[in-house]
Amino acid sequence: MSIINESKPRCNSHPALTLSHAEWQQAVHEGLKQAGEALSALTGTSVRVAEAGESFVPLATFPRLVGPEETLVVAICQEIEGLLPGLALLLLPATSASQLVYGMLGPVLGTEDEEAGGAAPDPAVEPEPISELLADDMALSVLAEVENIVGSSFLNVMADKLEVALIPSPPSVVCDMAGALLETVLASLLSRAGTVADLVPVVHTTFLIGDRNVQAYLIWLSTSHPSLVRRDIP
Repeated sequence: MSIINESKPRCNSHPALTLSHAEWQQAVHEGLKQAGEALSALTGTSVRVAEAGESFVPLATFPRLVGPEETLVVAICQEIEGLLPGLALLLLPATSASQLVYGMLGPVLGTEDEEAGGAAPDPAVEPEPISELLADDMALSVLAEVENIVGSSFLNVMADKLEVALIPSPPSVVCDMAGALLETVLASLLSRAGTVADLVPVVHTTFLIGDRNVQAYLIWLSTSHPSLVRRDIP
């Protein structure tokens, strides 16, 4: 499974392009707020972003970010070009990926209960196995567009604060076990940059789409600078 195009040349390191922890928190808040507003405008449905939690995850535990390494996840990935090349990753547990798709496209995709005239499905229950859902082109398009919106909102705020251009690629959707997927991400980054910070900044948030809760992890890893966040500066 290839997530990053390893044939692309590396850019030089730019150690001055970093943020204080407070600036990072502000960028996260602004980016997620813009993403929620854009998703609401796109769907015509209320999309709210619950308070985000930021953490710094040790590399040793990174493959267990969402739980056991065997946990099935969906990752929507965008390569980043510019002075800080790398990868933007929106990571969703499989159940949350289903909730996201049905929260935005439920009336279009339909369910057996709805087609039979029965009650609407319980939003706490996964409506369809993720492997079947990802075979639907419309579902894939929704997941990709969500990352386009969330990733672009986040990166635009970051680019403004760092005063650099950050250019995302079209998103790709990958489904795999969390441990294998995240180890592949780290291996790809190491092959390009030779080093990755010991602590990875991660944003854990919840998107509230109607009655559905979508757990999501937003990760931005740069191959140019091992850590964008200076934790020693308040």
